[in-house]
Amino acid sequence: MRITPITREQNSVPVFKNIVYGLRLGFKCDKNLFLGYLLSQIMANIFSMYLQNILFLKILLEVIDGNGNFATYVKYLVAFVAFSSLILIAEWIGARMHQFATKKVLKIINNMIFKKANSLDVSCFEDPAFYDKYQRAVLVVTNSYFDMICYDAADFLSSIVSLVFVVGTVAAINPVYLLFLLPTVFAFAVDTAKSKCVYKRDLSMTSNNRIKAYIQRTVFLKDYAKDLRTSNIFAVLMNRFKAAIDSNIMILKKYGVALFAYTMLITLLSEFIPIIGTYAFAGRELLHGALTVSSFSVVVSAVNSVRSSMYHVVESFDELTQIALYFQNLKDFFAYEPKIVSGDKKAGAFESLEFKNVSFKYPSSDKYTLKNISFKLTKGETLAVVGVNGAGKSTLVKLILRF
Repeated sequence: MRITPITREQNSVPVFKNIVYGLRLGFKCDKNLFLGYLLSQIMANIFSMYLQNILFLKILLEVIDGNGNFATYVKYLVAFVAFSSLILIAEWIGARMHQFATKKVLKIINNMIFKKANSLDVSCFEDPAFYDKYQRAVLVVTNSYFDMICYDAADFLSSIVSLVFVVGTVAAINPVYLLFLLPTVFAFAVDTAKSKCVYKRDLSMTSNNRIKAYIQRTVFLKDYAKDLRTSNIFAVLMNRFKAAIDSNIMILKKYGVALFAYTMLITLLSEFIPIIGTYAFAGRELLHGALTVSSFSVVVSAVNSVRSSMYHVVESFDELTQIALYFQNLKDFFAYEPKIVSGDKKAGAFESLEFKNVSFKYPSSDKYTLKNISFKLTKGETLAVVGVNGAGKSTLVKLILRF
């Protein structure tokens, strides 16, 4: 079974630095991608979590309890409708900004990746470890991670802002409620550990997924149909394909229990304890007359808003930490420096190519693939390279092409 080992470097990926790196790179391509999401999310979260669910409800219940007059309620209602209209307009502007910016950012990043790939040593693409890293770097674009990191960062910040408003309202009613919300803070630490576990799982499956993708692509191409029909290579490919699947199943089982435990612990800290605790305490206060029915309704609504805000915060933080780990691959890819640097001297017209006693063996092999090879190829001459399988024909061509 093929399982990619996790190196110490891969195990200690800086999450926060990668979040900043991804946002900075996206902001450099087009700042409207992040700003558009930020405008939309701040308006949506503050409106739904605070203004609609708490503030407007509080005013309505005060009128019902006789603590306010109907004229005041109408004034607040008109202001609420006007503010809601402004928020909808702001959300539309934000959506328009990030929709146009998404295409621009993807185009620029794609061009950057292609330009970098074109400048690399050809031998890099013969190295499975490097090619795996290259594929993971490309996934940042193909899986729309730039769009996701900007959205999640905007959702995280806007949820924090709305959470501050909601928690302030709850604290004004009774600060004791904040004790039941305290466990949500520890959910972030657990969530970070969960994200790293997911990253390790996906990293371990990279080689297997590459093998699967290669075989799936090969068996459907008509160029290989003849070889597949006239040889036993199809059985070999299917054995490799099945081995990759079995290896992935082992990896999923290896990390599945830990991910389940992390998810249950996050749910316990961010939802179960805060909801049960606040509901029980608010019910006790209501029975003892320390809390009115209207205040109880506001508390219940506020707790739901806190839970919803915390859910958005934890969920967006979870996605941010996961996505940030993948940005390490893009960061490493862009930071790679070619080992063979071209000089300023221009190559002249081709006249001849000569090998004199050239020998070559791969780093992982003790046996020479080529030994004492000598030949000369002049301009206009045709040279046939003939040999049995494994004789070194492909290796010779790669050496000529400076692999």
